[in-house]
Amino acid sequence: MLAGAALMNAAPARAQATLSIDATRATVHYDGYQRSPVWLLSPVVRVERPLLTLVGRGRFALFQSGNQSTDVVLAASMFLPSTRTWRAEISGTAGLARYLATNIGYGSLGVRAHRMARSAGIWAGASTTAVTGSIDVIGGARGELGGWSRRGPLTMSIVSSLNAVAEIRYFDTGVQARYTHGWLELAGGAGTRGGHEMLGLRSWGDLTATVWLTRRLALVAGHGSYPSDPSQLAPGGQYTALSMRVATRPPALREALTRTMGYPTPSIVRPVVAGFDVQRRRDGRTRIRIRAADARTVELSGTFTDWEPLALERGRGDHWEIVLPLERGTHQFNVRVDGGTWGVPPGIGTAPDDFGGVVGLLVIA
Repeated sequence: MLAGAALMNAAPARAQATLSIDATRATVHYDGYQRSPVWLLSPVVRVERPLLTLVGRGRFALFQSGNQSTDVVLAASMFLPSTRTWRAEISGTAGLARYLATNIGYGSLGVRAHRMARSAGIWAGASTTAVTGSIDVIGGARGELGGWSRRGPLTMSIVSSLNAVAEIRYFDTGVQARYTHGWLELAGGAGTRGGHEMLGLRSWGDLTATVWLTRRLALVAGHGSYPSDPSQLAPGGQYTALSMRVATRPPALREALTRTMGYPTPSIVRPVVAGFDVQRRRDGRTRIRIRAADARTVELSGTFTDWEPLALERGRGDHWEIVLPLERGTHQFNVRVDGGTWGVPPGIGTAPDDFGGVVGLLVIA
């Protein structure tokens, strides 16, 4: 009999919630405004299920002048059941920003088609946008094409988009990179814009360093610039910032400071594997079965293997399995596919490890 985090096929996957709060001291220089020191408080709540992610994000700013601004946004992304090589995603955002006596509401609804492997992928998408700063609603549209690649601790992506908001037409291309090693995270990006000549910055870049002091406390330093966003009536600008971050589960909250300030649609992390099932056999051993489409190899490692990888055997269809003589109690483990990044399968409990990461919890009773 299995209890706790070990779920049967018929049991629904549990949602995993994370929370972080950044307290930030920054200097910002918005387009058309004077440079100003500012204090920021930025909470983020993230709820994840195997194919669904919900994110709530806020930013509360107090400027040296005494003026205040508030920006709150909700975002959701859902993946649909995949074919052998493609997967569809539906995403949406809704936000409200307030500065002095001005309220701005904005939102978007979009679809993407992903072709994903374990260490690389491409996508294409389209979305509609709407923004209002008064009675009138301004509509817009966006088409995008992008790709990503992961090599060990380094992840890189590139995306190009064609945007239209009212009579404004412009074309953006940007690249981003992130390097993660234990307690250190480095993230950076650069971009360029063509098209409409009244949109401020034509090129931009940023660099952020995150140092995890403990499992739940990090120091974040960032410097860079970002473009205006007509779909949110938001100006571009430059910034230098230093933050103290408190998080309940660090790896799910590894986001560059510029993303916290810029409020794009959050990137969605695909589950490491599509399904996970554990059964206690009559002979006292435990069968672990994992569903991973298009996989060539599936491995797991944990406290019961001294963290040495063990290969699973291919079963029927997309299933892989292994039978192990596990003792009763709580075991920590991770899985990976095709030699990629170690991660946690869906629908199980998690715990922070000693390196700022997360391990899955397998409870055998």
